[in-house]
Amino acid sequence: MKQIFNLIALVAIAHFLILSGLIGYLIASGKLNSESATLIASALRGDKLTTQPATAPAAATTQPKVVEKKKKKADHSFEATEMQLAVIDRQKRTLEDRYERVRDAELKLIHDRENFLSKRKNFFSQVEMMQKAGKDEGFKKALELYSKIPAKEAKDDFMKLDTDIVVKYMINMSKQTAAKILREFKTPAEQKKREEILEHIRTREILVNTAAQEVQG
Repeated sequence: MKQIFNLIALVAIAHFLILSGLIGYLIASGKLNSESATLIASALRGDKLTTQPATAPAAATTQPKVVEKKKKKADHSFEATEMQLAVIDRQKRTLEDRYERVRDAELKLIHDRENFLSKRKNFFSQVEMMQKAGKDEGFKKALELYSKIPAKEAKDDFMKLDTDIVVKYMINMSKQTAAKILREFKTPAEQKKREEILEHIRTREILVNTAAQEVQG
């Protein structure tokens, strides 16, 4: 019996030494802290240990945060893209509106200019017709007057007028009246004027006859 007690004592001493060495190693390596010491003491007393995972909660709480950050980033990027598209769409509509206004203004300007040119053309046509009618009426009255007044008076007026105008009167008069007026050109200056008038008349008659022959041919 005494030998059995001695054996048990040796075994206890050996366990104590082993445990002491293990504890010393843990302390020296920095792996033994207050929490670990408490757990060891509880194990030696035979208490029931309840362990809780230390890293699982951290992993469980970290992963949702990462997912949530990624989701927020994606939502922010999508919102930014939508805002940019909205800005581009507004700018496009603004440019289209400006283009429409400019085009309408240009079309109106063209229309107004065409109306102005048309009215201007009509105005000048009416003025030209009035001037022509006035000239024709005045020419007829003057021709009638030169055909009735004495030949010497008609000659005096013709000396003051341009040769082309005198030729126009001469070719519209009767040949007898024109010849009577031409006989009144007696002075050297008057004879020179008469030669110019006759030359213009001959040239005009040649051109008229040539044109008539071309039409008939």
